[in-house]
Amino acid sequence: PGTWRGYGLDADGDGVADVMGPVDAVHSAAHYLCASGGGNPASLRDAIWAYNHADWYVDLVLEHAARYAVIVGGLGARANVQALLTNPRLVLSPRVRGDLESGLIDDRVVAVLAGLAQRHTVGVSVLRSGHSKYVAGTSRVSNHWCGQAADIWMVDGAAVTPGNARAQEAAVWMSMLPAPLRPSEVGTPWPAMSGNGYFSDAAHQDHLHVGFGPRCIG
Repeated sequence: PGTWRGYGLDADGDGVADVMGPVDAVHSAAHYLCASGGGNPASLRDAIWAYNHADWYVDLVLEHAARYAVIVGGLGARANVQALLTNPRLVLSPRVRGDLESGLIDDRVVAVLAGLAQRHTVGVSVLRSGHSKYVAGTSRVSNHWCGQAADIWMVDGAAVTPGNARAQEAAVWMSMLPAPLRPSEVGTPWPAMSGNGYFSDAAHQDHLHVGFGPRCIG
């Protein structure tokens, strides 16, 4: 009751801030989160944790938020792009920034990067520009070419290497995403991570490759 008195809103304009009304409840929850710093993507995780001190709950809320971001598309996706461009937990090369601003990057890539940035500081080296059209050593068109992939070179201040445990945590997290957001291909430096699109080879010892189908045909 005390929290509702402080943050409850009459969002539907009927003259009553109703804790049982979905419109009022959703807007009031957002009001509470923003008061705890949730309006800043870099502190959203902390804001949710302030509401419920349970990491599993925070992870679940963030995963559902990322899923809704993909489903709504359109203006929601563009808003997410703007959030990525200003998120201090994302280190983006000029080419990556240009690709995001172009609107050519798949919404699922945008959503996964946003989710990763809630958990880690992440450096993104390549989205579309600067990557060859074809997968190295093949005639198969890379998903980068269609804006359906990202390469991550740094996690939490350290380059991606077989010894970067935080990067491995990020790779494991992606395997637990719900189906619409779960990448269909994840290249890593860890051969033991196999199945469900995971692979490791000599070309992926210094970065995480995150890609989505259907296969790009150029």
